[in-house]
Amino acid sequence: MNQLNVSIGNEIKRIRQERNWTQSELCEGICSQAEISKIENGRNSPTVDLLQQIAERLKIPISFLFENQKQEESVKKLDHTLLRLTREGNYEQIRSYKMITEDRFEETILLLKYYQIISDYRLNNFDHRTTSVQLSRLIEQNDIKYSYPDLYLRTKMGIAILYAENQEYKQAEKLYKELEETHFDFSNEKVVGQQLKITYNHAKLLFKMGDLEKSLTVTLKGIRYSVLLTDTSYIAHFYYQLGEVLEEMYGDNKETCQSYVIAYELFKAFHMNRYANTVKKVKQNFCDEINYDEY
Repeated sequence: MNQLNVSIGNEIKRIRQERNWTQSELCEGICSQAEISKIENGRNSPTVDLLQQIAERLKIPISFLFENQKQEESVKKLDHTLLRLTREGNYEQIRSYKMITEDRFEETILLLKYYQIISDYRLNNFDHRTTSVQLSRLIEQNDIKYSYPDLYLRTKMGIAILYAENQEYKQAEKLYKELEETHFDFSNEKVVGQQLKITYNHAKLLFKMGDLEKSLTVTLKGIRYSVLLTDTSYIAHFYYQLGEVLEEMYGDNKETCQSYVIAYELFKAFHMNRYANTVKKVKQNFCDEINYDEY
């Protein structure tokens, strides 16, 4: 689906629901309900004339329907920049980062605050407990759970990571479990990505804690969700994690070998060569009868 169509459809649906209108009430005299349904779901590309009629019915400028797309592009651009700086360890640059005026949407402001709080922690300006409180306040004061669910999930996961890094494993596990049981709109690709990352981190944490049975259960759940949600962002990582758990539980057996080979195949298929090479190098003692280079 075209991302612009999805963005416009989401905005029309959001405004319609704010007014407590049905699709029939919105489309009366304009188009069919089936057409509105397809537009709201991002499956149809409406004409400018039709968008103008819908905007007039909603009593908003047509430009409002494109505002959400502009915000999403701004968030994506900022996230890409700050993530790069984080990976490079340029935390001072993040703390002093200034956005240009037209990019100052509420979500971009909150995203920058999130990165700056994390940067302060990495610079040892605050301990992990103070940082956790700051991240919690960022969520609570701005009530972002449903307005920006992917940012909410990321922030809560950030708190769980802080707990895990500081050996407060039970606290981290409790938070991961809470996040996995929270229901969000899985039509949002960013939410799906965050939820899969949460499941993956939870599986890794349980493995580190030595709770192999639970780690196995969560890992298999992550694989199942990846297939059901048709999201491949973490499925190769899940299969590698599955190999790690099975290796610890049963040693070098057929299932362990198969998990590592599937992980290797998927990393290669997705052009994640660094990870594929890691599997090949670290697990070269497994599956001697299989030539990884063939995959």
